[in-house]
Amino acid sequence: MQQRRPFKIAILIYYLITLNGLIAMTCSSLRLANQRVLVTGAGRGIGRAIALVCSREGARVAITSRTLSELEDTALQARTSSGRPLETLSSDDLRSILDLNVVSVHTVTAAVLRHAMLPAGSGKIINISSRAGKVGLPNYSHYCASKFALEGMAAALAEEVKDKGIEVNTLSPGMVNTASFPKPAGKKGVRSAESAEDSLFALIEGGVTGHYIHADELDEIRANGLKDRVALKPIREAMFSP
Repeated sequence: MQQRRPFKIAILIYYLITLNGLIAMTCSSLRLANQRVLVTGAGRGIGRAIALVCSREGARVAITSRTLSELEDTALQARTSSGRPLETLSSDDLRSILDLNVVSVHTVTAAVLRHAMLPAGSGKIINISSRAGKVGLPNYSHYCASKFALEGMAAALAEEVKDKGIEVNTLSPGMVNTASFPKPAGKKGVRSAESAEDSLFALIEGGVTGHYIHADELDEIRANGLKDRVALKPIREAMFSP
C-alpha cells in the first residue's frame, strides 16, 4: 500500500474549532500555489469563505467543520454575546466562552506548531478576532474578555516564534452576516463573509507578525489612497516613554 505524504501546514487560519471532519481540497492558482492551509470552522460563514478563497488561489486546503456541537456553540455565543450586564451572567458561561474562543485555539495551534510549523521552520497563523478584543463594549463583558484573551495569546505567541520563521496575526472581519449572528436586512456596515479576502491577503503577504487588521479600516485606508500596510497595526501596545 502506498504511503500518503503528511499534510504539512504552512498557514493556520482559526475561526471556530472542531477536531472532526478534516478533509482536503486541491486547486491550482498563483497567490498560494503549493502552500498548505488549515482552516477551522470552514463549514459555513467566514471560515467557508476563507477556505474557498485559499483553494481558489492555489493552496491545498484542509478544512474542519462543526458537527454535533454546532448548536451548543451557537447557543453559547448567543448567551454571552447578546448584550447583558455582567452581574446577570454566570461564571460558567464565562468559562465556556473562554473554552470556545481561547482554549480551543490553543489546542489546535499547539498541535500544528508541534507537528508541522516548528519542524518546518515556517508558517503563518491567523486568528479571526473582533473589535471586541480591542475595546470594552458595555453589556458584552464575557465576549470582550474572550477576544482580549485571544489577542493577548496571539501577541505572546508572535514573540515566542518570531525567530522561528512563523508569523502570528489576527484579523477582524467586521460586522459579517452569518448564520450564527444574522444581521437585519439593510443594516449599515454589514459585510459579506467573502469581504474578508483582502484583509486575509494583507496579512498573508504583509511579512509582519504580532499585528492586527480590521476589514473596515482597510477599506478606509484604501479609500484615502494609502498603502495596505497602514492597516496593519501592532497588537502589542508601545511601552510608555515620558
